[in-house]
Amino acid sequence: MLSKIEKLKEKLELKPEHELEIQSYTKQLLSQNKNFYQQIQRWGKRHCSGYLLPGHELLLDGFYEAVIGGEYQENLYTVVYRQTLNWYQLGLGDTDAVLLYNKVRQLVTSYGNSFGYSRLAYLLNQVVDLCISLSVEVRTLLFKMVHIKQAAEYESQRINQVFSILSSNLPSDLVKAYVKHQSWKYQVFALALGQGLDTVVEPLPIESCHLTRWLKEDNYRSVERKTFDALHERAHELSTIIVHQAAEHRPEQVSLYLQEFEQTSEELGRLLLECLEKHIAQMATHDQLTKLLNRTTLEAKFSRERALAQRLEQTLGFMLIDIDHFKKVNDEYGHFVGDMLLVEFAQLLVQHARMTDRVFRWGGEEFVVFGMLEPDAAQGMQQFAERIRQAVEQAEFCKQMKALQVTVSVGVVEFPASSELSLQRVFAQADTLLYQAKQQGRNQVQAAFL
Repeated sequence: MLSKIEKLKEKLELKPEHELEIQSYTKQLLSQNKNFYQQIQRWGKRHCSGYLLPGHELLLDGFYEAVIGGEYQENLYTVVYRQTLNWYQLGLGDTDAVLLYNKVRQLVTSYGNSFGYSRLAYLLNQVVDLCISLSVEVRTLLFKMVHIKQAAEYESQRINQVFSILSSNLPSDLVKAYVKHQSWKYQVFALALGQGLDTVVEPLPIESCHLTRWLKEDNYRSVERKTFDALHERAHELSTIIVHQAAEHRPEQVSLYLQEFEQTSEELGRLLLECLEKHIAQMATHDQLTKLLNRTTLEAKFSRERALAQRLEQTLGFMLIDIDHFKKVNDEYGHFVGDMLLVEFAQLLVQHARMTDRVFRWGGEEFVVFGMLEPDAAQGMQQFAERIRQAVEQAEFCKQMKALQVTVSVGVVEFPASSELSLQRVFAQADTLLYQAKQQGRNQVQAAFL
């Protein structure tokens, strides 16, 4: 398999015999070494003065020698790689880099012609084209690094903004893992391309990675877990290889492994983003305390359930449940115990709910249950509500803190799915019945058929 530089040489028709021709003139060309660097530096002072620091050379040592050396393998790539990074760090733009290479072309062409061998000038022009092609490859990686940094900053900001709207207890471990992954991806590129070496340390060991910490808690239970683990391990393996190759000044290997690293980390990021999106959807549709569906999803669920019940010609039942004297629990035992009571009460509702029921936390100490009813009256919503009331009355809550016994009041509405009753009408009727249950002494069910 041809290396990157061999492929470029093939496209430029720079053949091994041409390299031998250049080598036969290398000693003569080396005599122009001092003149070459001086000419480039003078040109740079006129045209690139804004980039040059006092005492700084526009070309690194060895650049000219590599161009006229006649052996164009990875050593040339290394020289061009380091030179391109140097210009980038100086702030030299694309246009200035092209003009600088044009100056290099002029000088080596004049040296070739000075020996009375026009073919040498032509071949050296091919070498300059090769250097330009390699430089474009490196600058592409540099721009990719900048893009990755910008994308990482944007994604991190976007995710944090979304979560800050949905919850105050952020950033969560998952958000941290995603943000850190994006930042780490940029850092690997930065290390490989010689950027930020004063702030970026060695590749992060997989044991210290935020993703590893998150995974240890078994938060990622997707069917793609094996794929995720394999990608995660490969990304860290590649980061170590890349930094090692960069330290050994082997840019072609760095470029090769960076491509695989980017693909691997992109796929890893995609899977993480899917987790985040599922988490965001969960936060948007579920109550964060009890994990029940929340009131924002009630209307959509109600419409779908009624459409299904209409096709099956079934009756629907709707109950609104309120925990009696809940404020007293908060006042006497504190909100922590009150929250524990809500969680355990929600669990009791789920345990007693039928397969066809949907359970919601409406807000505060109010809950909603609705679903299709079986033709058998024993399965009616009023009877179901009575079983819930009895189960609550007999249960003990918050045993870890303070064993509590509470009661509930329930308003129940049953209606044929074929009716045109809106959710607002059904809810209002259930709320009225709940109020009656409260007025008549609590711990009871009030029901009506519409």
